[in-house]
Amino acid sequence: MTVFDTASHPTMGVAEAAMASACYPLVFKPRRIKGEAFVDGGLLSNFPAWTLDKERAKLPTVIPTFGFRVVDEFVDEATLWPGDGEPGLIQVVRRIVSAAMWGRGDLESRRIDDLHPMQVKTPIKSTDFHEIMDKRAQLYRAGRTRVADYFSSQLGPSDPVKMEKRLRKICDVVRNITNSAGIVRAYIIQPTDDQFARVVYSAFYEDDADDVLIFRRGSASQTLCLDYREPVLMRVTDLDDSARRASATKIIHAVRPTRVTHVYCIPMFAKSLEWSDSIPLNRSDPVASLCLDFDQQNDALLLDADVEDVLAAIGDALVDLWMERDNSGLERLALQEDQPPSGDWVALPQLGYYVSARKTRKAVAEDIKSLIDSATK
Repeated sequence: MTVFDTASHPTMGVAEAAMASACYPLVFKPRRIKGEAFVDGGLLSNFPAWTLDKERAKLPTVIPTFGFRVVDEFVDEATLWPGDGEPGLIQVVRRIVSAAMWGRGDLESRRIDDLHPMQVKTPIKSTDFHEIMDKRAQLYRAGRTRVADYFSSQLGPSDPVKMEKRLRKICDVVRNITNSAGIVRAYIIQPTDDQFARVVYSAFYEDDADDVLIFRRGSASQTLCLDYREPVLMRVTDLDDSARRASATKIIHAVRPTRVTHVYCIPMFAKSLEWSDSIPLNRSDPVASLCLDFDQQNDALLLDADVEDVLAAIGDALVDLWMERDNSGLERLALQEDQPPSGDWVALPQLGYYVSARKTRKAVAEDIKSLIDSATK
C-alpha cells in the first residue's frame, strides 16, 4: 500500500499519481511507476482514514476526521458484478475484488478517534465511467444531502476541551441533586456504526486508561442502553465472570478503576419527543449515551425516579446544545404528580445490568432546569 504525498514522492506529478490510484482491478491495466505496478488502493483499504495518522499525531488535541464512502443505492456488494446462473471463475474473482473495494472497512477505521464516516448512496456505480461527468451535479447533490442528514441526526464533532468542562459541570449538578460526592467520572459514548461505539468525550479520566475505549454493540457493557433505548444501570459487583472473561468486554471491565461500583447510562435522542413514547423500541436509535461512574453509592439513590428524570434531562440538554434544538423533549412533557417507587428496575439477562421499568418521564423542576442549562451551555 502506497500513499502518494510530497514527502515520499517529491518529483511525481499529480496526474500520474491520480492515474495509478484510479486503476480499478480487472478494468484498467496496472500503472507502472519505477518498475512497480500500482492498482486502486481500495483493493487493500477502501476507507483509508488511517492515511492521516501522521498529521493527527502532530496535533496537541484530537480533531474530527470526516470520511465519505460512495455506494450504489440499488446494488449490494454481492451483486455488483451480476452473472447469469451459477458464477464462474471470472464472476467469483470480480466479486472478491468488489468486496475488497466496497466492503465495510470496519477494521481500518475503528482505532481513529473522532471519526465521522458518511455513506453517500447514489444510483451511479464507480464503474459507470461514461456517466460520471454527465451526472456530476446529481452526485454533488447526493453528497450535500447526506452531509445535511448526518448533522441533523448525529451529534457530530465538538471541541473536546469545552466538552470536558461541560461534563465536569454536569458532575457538579449530579452531586448537587443527589447530595453525594460519589460521582467520579462522566463520559459520552457514540456509535461509530451498527456494530461498535466508542468514548468520544470524558471528564475526570486524567489518571485512567479507558478514555478511548471501543465497545461492541449488544455486549455486556454501557452500550446496552443504546439497544434498549432506556436508562441502564450497571452494578459492578454483580458482574459475573463470563463478562470479565469475554473477548468483547474483558478489557472494558479490566481497565475500569476499582473504586467504581455503579455505572449509570442514559440514552440521548436526536428527536425531541422520543421520551414521550412509552414503548422504547418505537423510539429512534439513540445518537449517543451519557455515562456516569459512581463509587460508594447506594442503589436507593441511583434508582430514585426523580434522579432518573434529572439525568435524562441532562442528556437531552446536551443534544439541544449540539443540534441547536429550541426545546428539549423533557421540557415538553407534563409535570406528573405520581411517580413509580424507587427500585422500579428490571434485571437484564446480562448479570449486573438493570433497565428502568418506567416507560414515561416527567419534566424537571425549574430550579433543576436552570442548573442543567448552566452546565451544558
